[in-house]
Order: sequence, then structure tokens, then C-alpha cells
Amino acid sequence: MGRPMKDSGVEWIGEIPEQWETIKGKYLYSVKKGKLPNLYSSNINGDYLPYLSMEYQRSGGNPKEYASKKDGLMVNAGDITVLWDGSNAGEFFKSREGILSSTVALIKTNALVESDYMYFSLKASEEDLKTKNTGMGIPHVNGNELKNNFYPMPPIEKQKEIVNKLTEKTLHIDSFIEKTKASIDAFKRYKQALITETVTKGLTPDVPMKDSGIEWIGMIPEYWESLRIKYASYLKGRIGWQGLTSEEYQDEGPYLITGKDFDKGRVNWETCTHITEERFDEAPDIHVKNGDLLITKDGTIGKVALISDLDEKASLNSGVLLIRKTKYFYDEKYLYYVLLSDVFWKWFNLIKSPNSTILHLYQNDFKDFSYPLPNISEQQQIVAFLDEKTAHIDNLIQNKQAMIEKLEAYKKSLIYEYVTGKKEVE
Repeated sequence: MGRPMKDSGVEWIGEIPEQWETIKGKYLYSVKKGKLPNLYSSNINGDYLPYLSMEYQRSGGNPKEYASKKDGLMVNAGDITVLWDGSNAGEFFKSREGILSSTVALIKTNALVESDYMYFSLKASEEDLKTKNTGMGIPHVNGNELKNNFYPMPPIEKQKEIVNKLTEKTLHIDSFIEKTKASIDAFKRYKQALITETVTKGLTPDVPMKDSGIEWIGMIPEYWESLRIKYASYLKGRIGWQGLTSEEYQDEGPYLITGKDFDKGRVNWETCTHITEERFDEAPDIHVKNGDLLITKDGTIGKVALISDLDEKASLNSGVLLIRKTKYFYDEKYLYYVLLSDVFWKWFNLIKSPNSTILHLYQNDFKDFSYPLPNISEQQQIVAFLDEKTAHIDNLIQNKQAMIEKLEAYKKSLIYEYVTGKKEVE
């Protein structure tokens, strides 16, 4: 028999042990928003600490900038923070030491609750709180809901027992997730290396090689050539927006393709927005056709998609460049793989401005991009080989990503079960 339970009266909590109570957040913690410091530095020194932006809190890695302790909100390692604005508003994190940005808030607990128990309780309530976010365009945490949200509250000693159990279990799960992510990264590196090796060396082992004479290509089979993209391709991007704004986007009409719609080398038509026929007709140079290659030139540079299943009208936003074959020198799918390879990235890193903080692929530069060129028959053999090999790698990656999703869901379930008392600490 389990221990006696009662209805908490709170929808997201459900039943809790009879001797537990529920308490509003405002009696357990205070909430303080970060702010924009006045003083920044490019590295850590003296009064400067890592600037904890929303992106840095979520993704980790090295901070891009440092902010002054004199005029920012300083937080300690282990403090509870919540993303206040943006698509992930309402997500809770254990912070690093640093200066909190204006898009993140500090949750400071009091003596009524064990800090780590509060963190786990907030994580358990995360999905419920996110449904109460405000904001028409950019979501924001609803501060009143955060203060007035109820949490299950056992005695302090029981809180500590729950924290010890959850810390042990989540550390084990997180360790497995990190190993799985490392495995995914290794598969991605292998895929990149395989593509690069194949589009520069071909499929015949020990073939005689020659120097291509091009820095970013290096050695290629002696019977291959190289080709500048402008000699066999039409390149075109949207010139400005002709006044087009997001308010004009529609639920029907010609597709407007953005880089966000690229999905595994194709365009996901379901995520595309739409524009009017008039807006579509304004830019005939970028009317998209089957067989076209697309590459992102702003934001996330170098995402590539090959159009093969288009049965309606489509145009491009200003962040995407169209590549259309004009001469039968190359197979479109072969060039697709070239653009995914290190050949493209070595070239781009050579021509990009060393002082630019905003990356951009300029059409005027890209027209002179040279790439290795075997004959059409060998290109098609390379495509068939890479299609098979990369599909197998992608399947392995997908399986591991599915495993991570299951582990994340299991972790969420464990946290919920323990902090609401449905699972008892043994």
C-alpha cells in the first residue's frame, strides 16, 4: 500500500501526500530581473565577469563578452535563473557566475525552502508556467503567475532527501545524455569528412593526384578539373525587400522561403509563410524552380537545400541565395554536396572579413567560388555513394537524438514524480 494522498487543488501538481502542503511562490522566493550593464569588456579582468545572455545560459560554451560588476546584477554559480523573454521564456537554469542579462531573471529562495528542491519544483512546473506566458510577438514570463504559482511543500528534511535522490538520478541521466551528444557530434564530423574526402578525391582509391592550384581545394585526381560557380550557374538573391514587411505575410499564396524552412537538405513547405501574387511578381529573378539549389547568406551561413518537390509558386526572402544550373557541367546534387563540404568552408573563411562580427555570404564573392569537377558520370556515382552513406549516418544520428528525447522526458517525469510525492524516496 502506498502512503495516503490528497488532492492538492492545483492542476499541474495533482495529488500529494496528506502531510504535505502547497505554498505560493511569493512566499518562497523573490524574482529580480537582470539589466543591461553600461560597461563591457572583451575578456575577464578585475571587475568584469561573463555576461550571462539568454543564448549563453541555454547553449553554454565560452562567453562572447564580459560585463562590469559595478552596474550589473551579479549571480553566483548554482543560483536559479529563468529565461524571461523569447521563444524559451519560462525555462529554468542553474546559473554560472556572472552578470545577468535583461532577458534573464534571478530566483532567490528564502529559509522556508531548500534551494535545490525549489529548483526541481520549478523545473516540474515549467510546462504549466509556459502556457501562461504573455506577449503577442515575443513571449514573456508572466511575473504574477510566477509569484502566485503553488508548489508542493514537504518538510525541510524530506526536501533534502528528495534533492539527494534527484541529484543522483539526474546526474546519471545527464552523463548519459552528454555521452550521446558527443557521439552525435562525432557522427557529424565523420559525415563532414566523408563528404569532403569524396568530392575532392573521388571513389577510386590510389588514383594519381595533382595540385588543383586552388588553396581551398588542394589535391584532386589528375583527370579532374575545377570550375568557378559563375561559369555554369545563375546566382540571384532578393535585392532588399521592396518594402515587404512581416505584416504582409499570409496563410496562402506563393511560398516565401527563408533559411528557417531548410530541413535536412530540403525545404519544409509546411513551415513556409506566404506572400501575395503581386509581391511574387515583383521579383521574377528569384522565382524558385525544381532543380534549384538554395544557400543561406545571412544569419546562419551555408545551410543548403535542393528543390525537388515544388508544385506551386515560390520566392525567397533576402537571406537566401538562388543557384540555378545554366550549363550541363555539373549535377545539382553533386554541387549540393560540395557546398556541404570543407571546400566551401575553407573558401569562405579565406574571403570573409577578419574584423566583421556579422557574417554574410556576398553574391559578388560567391560567383568566383571554385570547386573540384569530375565528369558528369563520376559526379553521379559520387552522389549515389554519398546519398547511401549519409542516409545511414543520418539514421544513426536520428536514433541517438530520439534516445536523448526519451532520456529528457524520463528525467522530467522523475523530477515531477518526486517533487509531488507520487514517488517516495526509498
